[in-house]
Amino acid sequence: LERLEPAEKILAALHAENKADAGIFSELARIYVRLGAPEKLRRAFAETAAELEKSDADRRELAAQLAALREPMIDAFTRLKDHRSAIEQHI
Repeated sequence: LERLEPAEKILAALHAENKADAGIFSELARIYVRLGAPEKLRRAFAETAAELEKSDADRRELAAQLAALREPMIDAFTRLKDHRSAIEQHI
């Protein structure tokens, strides 16, 4: 429905409650790309990655989860013309 601002508010609130939820983060990331908000995307990604790293998950499983999060971020940051952040995710 192209109601991006209300969607952002709802998803940002959900993300604040559960920063380790990759599904919520992915949806929020899509909104930030459509809004053209690379700084918000960088912040949300950093929060999600930090929360996942705090988890008790096996290190290999954690590495796989983070890689799965980073891969779509390369495209997202490229679309936002934030090439430095895209390269950081690629590395």
